[in-house]
Amino acid sequence: MEARPDVAIWEYARDYDFMVTSEDTDYVDLIKRRGSPPKLILVQVGNAPTRDIAAALRNQHRDLIAFGQDPDRGIYELR
Repeated sequence: MEARPDVAIWEYARDYDFMVTSEDTDYVDLIKRRGSPPKLILVQVGNAPTRDIAAALRNQHRDLIAFGQDPDRGIYELR
């Protein structure tokens, strides 16, 4: 879905109960306007290679599970 507009990705994630993982802060604006779901994992690790981002996701697995189950949180900042 790389070439799709943010709103199309957002709606697909909402419709199919997915989380969005992105460095794009435009999704933060979508949450502010439309609410959650879907939830957003906002990747803020700088210009890191994919393997480092994947490692950060694995390292924070328990926190991400808790985030997914928390109805009051819409954004998780991955640092």
